Amino acid sequence: MNFKDLQKEQKEKLHDSLMKLVEKLGSKNSFLSFIEELRQKTTNPLLNKYTKHSFDKATLEWNKVIYEDTLKHLFDSIKREEANGDIISGINPKEYKNTMNMMKTLKPVNITICDTLTFPLLDTSKPKETKVSILFKIIFFYNISFAKDVLAYEKE
Repeated sequence: MNFKDLQKEQKEKLHDSLMKLVEKLGSKNSFLSFIEELRQKTTNPLLNKYTKHSFDKATLEWNKVIYEDTLKHLFDSIKREEANGDIISGINPKEYKNTMNMMKTLKPVNITICDTLTFPLLDTSKPKETKVSILFKIIFFYNISFAKDVLAYEKE
């Protein structure tokens, strides 16, 4: 996804969401350092069985244990969503079943950063249309330059 391709309303909403997190962490640099530190770990912090991980500038908590197969399937689904616009578009029946199981497993998962900002891992705000939360993608999946573009955006 390219930040420049988003509509103005989407850019503003995304900027506001990220700025709330930046305020909790203290600065834009603290937020970017948090993302870089998170990605430097050899294993994804979400695989921690204690559902909590502490970093220099923040703590990351979630409400359900996530297993490696589920996380791998989630990242595959994100790639498919980015390419096709939908998590389940154009997949075979076996993969459809695995994707639906992954979505059922991860639907109740909420991620909390610094005990203040909580967001769902999966965005189910529209009926029959489940997507991976954009905040999750920014923190765990997208290139750090995407986060920099969002933070540098200025409202008109």
